[in-house]
Amino acid sequence: MKKFKIPVILYESEEQAIPYVEVLKEDDMPPTLFIQEYKHTGDFEPDVNGDEQPIVDMVMHMFVDMDFLSKKLNSELYDLVRTSVGLQPVKKAREEGQKILDKVYENVNTNMEEALEGKDQKKADAVERLNQKLTEKFFDGDEEEQSEDKE
Repeated sequence: MKKFKIPVILYESEEQAIPYVEVLKEDDMPPTLFIQEYKHTGDFEPDVNGDEQPIVDMVMHMFVDMDFLSKKLNSELYDLVRTSVGLQPVKKAREEGQKILDKVYENVNTNMEEALEGKDQKKADAVERLNQKLTEKFFDGDEEEQSEDKE
């Protein structure tokens, strides 16, 4: 059986609630993690110095990498494991995920089209303003001079 390094579970910050494990290039992520829960009972007992210490129940939990399981189990058994932990079977999850991606792509495309249309309109407006300023500068003044010459 392959030995894995003991992982150190890290957090980027208090706001980043998803932990991560750094794995060196030559190592692999362990397929299972064991985490011990210390559950406070609310009771206390004195330690060797007579100081009150909280009593905790200790429970060992094991977490398994679903990618690892997908490679080791047949599809029916893997789907059974997925549904037993509250996930959808793979086929249904993919279909639902594709629906979400389709909506995202549709929204991105719509936003891009609107942005491009807005950009074209802004260009057209800028060209119009520039033409108007140039017309005012070069032609409106000429008309006044010509009308003065006629008088």
